[in-house]
Amino acid sequence: MSTSLAQAVKAHGVDAVALSFSSAFASRQIQPALHGLRQRVASNIEIVAGGAGVSRQKPLDGIVFIKDLASIDEYVAKHLVNTSL
Repeated sequence: MSTSLAQAVKAHGVDAVALSFSSAFASRQIQPALHGLRQRVASNIEIVAGGAGVSRQKPLDGIVFIKDLASIDEYVAKHLVNTSL
């Protein structure tokens, strides 16, 4: 997952990557997947992980965890720079 996603990040020049992990996703695979992605993309690219699968994850350097729906609005309000398309 992280190699193809990292290639897409570079190809499209994004500022952030947001991923959602369902509760069906193997919990033990989340941290390695996020760590691998963090190593493959530039440090200025923000990585945000949410969904039921991250609710019990420990903090990981360079990764923003959004553990509930209420936190999404707060995150967007703090990080959304330009609302016009």
